[in-house]
Amino acid sequence: MLAPISYQSERLLVSLEDESEFEMTTYLTKSEIAASEAEVRAEFERLLGHRVFASDPNAKQWQFFRHCFSVLIGDLSDHFRYKEEEIRYYKCEVARRLSWYYSELTDGRMDRRIDYFFRLEHVSKRHKFLMAGADYPSCKEYLLLVSLAAREFDRQKRQSILFRAVHDAVSAEFAAYLRLPDTDLSPLRKFFAADGPAYRRISDTVERHHRNGEIISNEGNPSQKALLNLEVVREDEQSAEVRIVEYWYLRWWSETQGRYSPRLYRRRNRRLYSLVKRGSRWLVWDNIYRRPKATLP
Repeated sequence: MLAPISYQSERLLVSLEDESEFEMTTYLTKSEIAASEAEVRAEFERLLGHRVFASDPNAKQWQFFRHCFSVLIGDLSDHFRYKEEEIRYYKCEVARRLSWYYSELTDGRMDRRIDYFFRLEHVSKRHKFLMAGADYPSCKEYLLLVSLAAREFDRQKRQSILFRAVHDAVSAEFAAYLRLPDTDLSPLRKFFAADGPAYRRISDTVERHHRNGEIISNEGNPSQKALLNLEVVREDEQSAEVRIVEYWYLRWWSETQGRYSPRLYRRRNRRLYSLVKRGSRWLVWDNIYRRPKATLP
């Protein structure tokens, strides 16, 4: 699976049998890499030779990265001396830099031709990659994955659309609470399927607080929400699933009692957003909660 793209604005870790199909078919197989070895090697050398990516190509993390590439193409003459406890650090440094570098490219902040993308994943995630069969080489318990740039750019474009759909839906839900005592939910239908369970739950919540005379729009109300991370886990032509971590702080003010309700909602939640495509728009069908990861003090 390709690196999750975090959507920072203002990971519901559900066990899924069917991981993202379009991501699992993105990377090259061992035989495809061998058939294009010269081009893949040239891209790898350009990457490590780019000072914006690796200011010191001889640093340990880049030596480790190069060793992973040597193992991938079957060059067993390359040896990398390392301490076991340092490997995880090297992997994290390489992965972090790759993520930043490619995001700069896809966002248009760097003008450079890219033919292949690279990514490091732990072997424990091998089952997520259809191309990473038993014969796919691993290096120090990590897989170096290679994808065609055209596929990657297309994947990131689709992810961005899904991330925006979820971001807008979360904002629309918060706005529905903010509009109370007005119970008009028509703006919500731009982002939620009106016949879906997520829409019905929000409608029930709005009605309950309306009956209780509770709002969050009073002066100085600290209520807020934030999306902390998003990850596409499945997509096909008409449906998709996005894992998110979100933060909600809702402080309900009772207009009849003139004070805040003792029911304080302040949590970091993990959820799975199920989306359906209606026409040209992605709409939220459901957003399943798991047990909140934390109730904040």
